[in-house]
Amino acid sequence: MIEDDDAELRRLCEQLQQISRMELTELQEEALMKAAYALHFAFLDRRRGEIEEFYGMTDAELTNAQRQHLRSLGIDPDAPVEDDNAAD
Repeated sequence: MIEDDDAELRRLCEQLQQISRMELTELQEEALMKAAYALHFAFLDRRRGEIEEFYGMTDAELTNAQRQHLRSLGIDPDAPVEDDNAAD
């Protein structure tokens, strides 16, 4: 692994470790553990560039093709997002 990649992986793992100290449900703990494993595998496989590129697109608007694909899967891309942490 490139030294810069190693430093970034350590930085991200420190953040995951801080999150793991929070009170989490069993499913949240599982998701966090799997995310940590995936991060390690991706960095070991030298895919940091792909991760950074994908992360950079997370706030991008969906293309018409992406919207159509979601609709074909029964997902409404324009539906409001439910906040699990919202007060009842």
